[in-house]
Amino acid sequence: MELEEIEIDLRKKHTITWSAIIAILAMYVIFLIIPNYLLIKFASGSFKTYLENNPYLSFLVSFLAMGILLVILLPFLLDILNGRKSYKQFLNNIRITKIKPILRILGLGILSAVIILALARFATYLGTIKQGYYVFDISRILGKESPLYTSLFPGIWEEVVFRGIILTLLLKIYSEKKSIIINGFLFGFFHLVNLLNFLFGTEYNVYYLAQILFQVLYASAIGFFYAYLFVKTKSLIPAIISHYLVDAFVSLTLPSGYYNLILYLVFLTIVGLGILPSIINIIIVQTLYKKFPEKEEERPQPLPDDVSEIQEEDVVNIDVNHSKGDV
Repeated sequence: MELEEIEIDLRKKHTITWSAIIAILAMYVIFLIIPNYLLIKFASGSFKTYLENNPYLSFLVSFLAMGILLVILLPFLLDILNGRKSYKQFLNNIRITKIKPILRILGLGILSAVIILALARFATYLGTIKQGYYVFDISRILGKESPLYTSLFPGIWEEVVFRGIILTLLLKIYSEKKSIIINGFLFGFFHLVNLLNFLFGTEYNVYYLAQILFQVLYASAIGFFYAYLFVKTKSLIPAIISHYLVDAFVSLTLPSGYYNLILYLVFLTIVGLGILPSIINIIIVQTLYKKFPEKEEERPQPLPDDVSEIQEEDVVNIDVNHSKGDV
């Protein structure tokens, strides 16, 4: 197989992969917004009153709609994973079924969340030194719209789509390092979808837009860590656990009273939910796997960052793999 033919094949594979990723994100947005929007838009009378008194119903509709998309429709609509033959294989490919070694899987998920939440609390302290204050208020995670259940949506489905599906796709065409970086930025910039909250009555102002901008930044940073965690553990479970716990309890770290919002968001991005916790957690995971490595298992081999790095012997290997249907 000539090098030129290999490069054409790789470009074609890149195009197919990115087309699949864009389609997945488009469907994710549709299923994220439309079911609830229709529910609220056309609800009237006693049913509208019931929805207002029982907000968990709207959450349930969104949660089930996304589950139908990611677990039932998507495997049929897109041939996103090579060799997929069943739901079981689909779930294995997105690494949601890998739970062993269970202590390491659970431990890394919980430990990383504790570190992130502790630093988020420290960011609140730094952001309110000159103005504002902090009050521990357990009621923030209780009530009819408690994040203890609403956080199940991003904790599960965002990890399934961004790490389980999209990162798995990226690893088939890029190196691990490049895949992690791209995945982190995709995760961060996807939060611009919050601009569509005007559909649900959100009023825009400069402070709301600032919050979304900073959310893009710190979500990108923490997205790098969750992608790295997925690659190292070869499991989706630690990222799901960590993501859920952070979203469920982060409201307990928020400041109170009048404070400088921009200053707080800067500290939150650098110290709290973004850069620093991502670096610390990556170092912890890297050290753990360096000292206590897991037994290697088969996985899709990423391609070099630069196709030009392929040597003559690599051409032979790629040609052989291609004949087996692996490329």
